[in-house]
Amino acid sequence: VHGVSATARLFPQAIGVSPKVLETSKRVGKWLRKLTNVLVKRQVYFGVELEAHPLKDDVPVLFSLCIKFLSQPNVIETEGIFRVPGNSREVEALKGYVENEGSGLIIISSPNIHNVAGLFKEYLRELPQPLIP
Repeated sequence: VHGVSATARLFPQAIGVSPKVLETSKRVGKWLRKLTNVLVKRQVYFGVELEAHPLKDDVPVLFSLCIKFLSQPNVIETEGIFRVPGNSREVEALKGYVENEGSGLIIISSPNIHNVAGLFKEYLRELPQPLIP
């Protein structure tokens, strides 16, 4: 299940889902579909050297997808995009989704930009060598 339920998408006001939450849900769902399409089987993304990551245009795939998502006009304007933490359980769920090649069910109860930012921060934090020495 990606994002909010079908009921919320069809009748957002009826169940108290704001249009902003609904739009965020759509963006995260779209991002997850893209992510699923580029994940490489039996590839480790977290805690390994950048040289070991699959590349697209000389940039690690996960890095590129996170940056593209976080650079969208409505997303980049989100207050505290890297300061405000995402939901730790949902960030871990996203990480598990990536590590399991996009297989299995992922449930995101409150899809938000901070969860994707949290995944990106976790990815950078776990690199054995810092990007900037």
